[in-house]
Amino acid sequence: MYVTTGTNDILLTINDYVNKETASYQLTDISNNTLISEIIEKIKVLKNYTYNPTDLVLYFARVECKLSEKLSTYNKSNRKTIKLELYLSKLITINVRTLQSCGTGTSRCIPFWSFCFRQNIKLKLLILVKLGF
Repeated sequence: MYVTTGTNDILLTINDYVNKETASYQLTDISNNTLISEIIEKIKVLKNYTYNPTDLVLYFARVECKLSEKLSTYNKSNRKTIKLELYLSKLITINVRTLQSCGTGTSRCIPFWSFCFRQNIKLKLLILVKLGF
């Protein structure tokens, strides 16, 4: 059966990119009601990490998992096996592409310089700050 029954029967496969080395391991005994912060604590114990829980970031299919949320927020289809990715927030880089075209539909124009000079810019997040409005 591929759907969870509500007990601790979810198998998490973690792809770990923390120390610039890719590692993959599994966590068992997880339920849909488990908090993301509890999962990170289990990872810290398993891998002997000394990072703060806020320094470790879990991603579920390109969506950042919030520490205060339950796993059920991201596992809406109640799957039994889930793949998550673990990153160190200080090592996350963002690739930004410069403007390659403008307009929509049939009125799309492409600047001449985009043919000659394709640019990719890498940004590295050094400080993680949340702004509230």
